[in-house]
Amino acid sequence: VLHGAFSYLMCGRCRHIEIQPPLSDSDSGQSYVRGHVDIADAIPGAVQQRASMVVSCVGVSENKIIYDIGAGNCLYAQAFTNLGYRGVAVDVERFNPGYPDFVKAEELGGFLREQGAGGFFSNHCFEHIDFDDLAALLKGMVPYIKQGACGFFVVPSAKLELVRAGIYLEEFVYGHKNLFSEESAGVFFRSIFTPSEGFIVEVEPLVSRFGFLKTRLGMLAIYAAKGKIAMAVRLGWYLAKNLTIGCREEIR
Repeated sequence: VLHGAFSYLMCGRCRHIEIQPPLSDSDSGQSYVRGHVDIADAIPGAVQQRASMVVSCVGVSENKIIYDIGAGNCLYAQAFTNLGYRGVAVDVERFNPGYPDFVKAEELGGFLREQGAGGFFSNHCFEHIDFDDLAALLKGMVPYIKQGACGFFVVPSAKLELVRAGIYLEEFVYGHKNLFSEESAGVFFRSIFTPSEGFIVEVEPLVSRFGFLKTRLGMLAIYAAKGKIAMAVRLGWYLAKNLTIGCREEIR
C-alpha cells in the first residue's frame, strides 16, 4: 500500500505491518533519539511503575541482572538498579554517557554467556528492528528464559484504521520497521518461545488515554490547515476516543 507520506506491507492473516523506506530508515531514527534523549534527575513515576512490574515478573530469581534492551536514556536500567537489581543498558550506541552499566547490542551474546540473566525488558524498541534480526535477538534469550529468566516486552499497538487512512502515528519518529497487532504479536513471540517447549507467552493490550496527545493535536491542526478534512475527521475521532473511553496504545 502506498500513501503520500509512507508505504507499508500488511499481513492479511495476522495484520502485522511492515513499514517501507524511507520512513523505516534506522539512521534517521537514531538521529531522532540522539536529539531527544534527556538525562533526567529523577525517575518518572510511570517508568518506576513499569519497572516495578518487570521486577515482580523476575521475582526471586537468583540472577539479579535485568537487561534493558534499546535502553536510550537508560531510565529503566536505572529504575531496576534502584529497585535492588542490576539494570544493564543495551543499545547500538551509548546515548546516556552517564550511566555506567552499558553493553553494546553486538556484544550482548558474549556478556550473557559470562553473566547470565534474571530478566529481559524492552520498551518501544523491537519495532525498530528488522524481523530477522529481532528473531535472532529473541532466540538468543531462549536458553536463559528456559532457565527461569523472564521477558517483559512493550511495543506500540498498530492503529490499523488510521494506518489504512494514511495517518502514521507511531511516535512520529523514523526508524519504525514493523508494527504489531495483538494477533501478530502472539504469532511472532510464540514462534520463538514455543508453548510446546514449556514457554508461556501472554499478550496484553494496554489502554492509554493521553498517549502522545500533544503531538497528535498538532497533526490534527496541520491536516485542517491543509484542507485534508477526511484525514482530520478520522484523526479527530481517534483523539475523541482516546480522551473518553481510551485507545489501545501499546501491547506487552
